[in-house]
Amino acid sequence: MLLSELPLTMLRCLGLTILAEGVAAFCLGVRSARGQAVVLLCNVMTNPLVVSLNVLCTFLCGRAGYWCSLAFLEIAAFLAEAAVYRKNAPCRINPFLLSAVLNGCSFLFGLVWNHFA
Repeated sequence: MLLSELPLTMLRCLGLTILAEGVAAFCLGVRSARGQAVVLLCNVMTNPLVVSLNVLCTFLCGRAGYWCSLAFLEIAAFLAEAAVYRKNAPCRINPFLLSAVLNGCSFLFGLVWNHFA
């Protein structure tokens, strides 16, 4: 990836994550505007950091760095978002379960998107 492609890549990743997690959250019962805003803000908080740090690790360490950093960063995002959901419960689902399901959905959506793109 060229450095000039990074901003567009980050916007695409954030947009797809917001779409995937917003739809998944709605399906799980997060239907209020406040609840959806919490989900949106969690993604704005974590996604750009995960994507930019993963790109940096891939640049520094190659393909092996991509998978190692991705695993670590996804776990960190899951924990950070679960903490936000715990304090600002957007629904009655356990915040750790909600975070795991939403992050799993967006991760799988991203894998499928990248496979066909």
